[in-house]
Amino acid sequence: MFAAFSHTLSSLLFCASLIVIIVLTVKTISLKKRSNFLRKEMHHRVKNNIQLVSSLINLQLRHSIDHKVLSELKDSKSRFAALGVLNKIMFQTEASHKKININTLANSIVEKSINQNNLEKEGLNKLFTINAKVFEIDIEKAIPLGLIINELLLFNIKNKLYSPGKQIAINLDYCFDSNICKFKFVNNHAPPNWNINFDNTLSKKIIVRLTNQLQSEMKIDYEEKMEFSFSF
Repeated sequence: MFAAFSHTLSSLLFCASLIVIIVLTVKTISLKKRSNFLRKEMHHRVKNNIQLVSSLINLQLRHSIDHKVLSELKDSKSRFAALGVLNKIMFQTEASHKKININTLANSIVEKSINQNNLEKEGLNKLFTINAKVFEIDIEKAIPLGLIINELLLFNIKNKLYSPGKQIAINLDYCFDSNICKFKFVNNHAPPNWNINFDNTLSKKIIVRLTNQLQSEMKIDYEEKMEFSFSF
């Protein structure tokens, strides 16, 4: 029962945080021209709230013994860390600028995942390769995209869907003629039945919601590999 409660709680916490950071993003954009002080104040408030929740999760991690509960708490910690990364990127973006560099976004999320899961100690610091053109996307799109990338990283790392020496690709392309961004997450070394663990997960539910926010469509290739495709 407690595990089910934890699952629901982590989902609600993440969704609530997502709503908060999106609202703050819109407000930040409108306030940039009015007050740099208010912009800094917003950043620090979001940062402090994320740190507070992360501290509460860490406290619960030290006292929980149920494996399912521990797993859900670790997932929640990863999601809040991703929100923290996005908040930092937004703050570091020039006040007059409303776009985020795609390489900065992808690299920051990947670096967070590697550090948080101690992959470097396993010799897996180069597990993920980022293939991206040099372009920028609107902040409103950067947030859900960054969270989708984090969710896919989380699912692969959590379920150990990787092999030493075999890289997982994050491909980001932009067509200037049609003004469309294309994102592909490709793991050619995932086991054939990987989708069984994915279809009923909170990760899928979150990705579907974020995909709708991007006004995109998620396409999944289940045959002999793992490939997620998004266009927006």
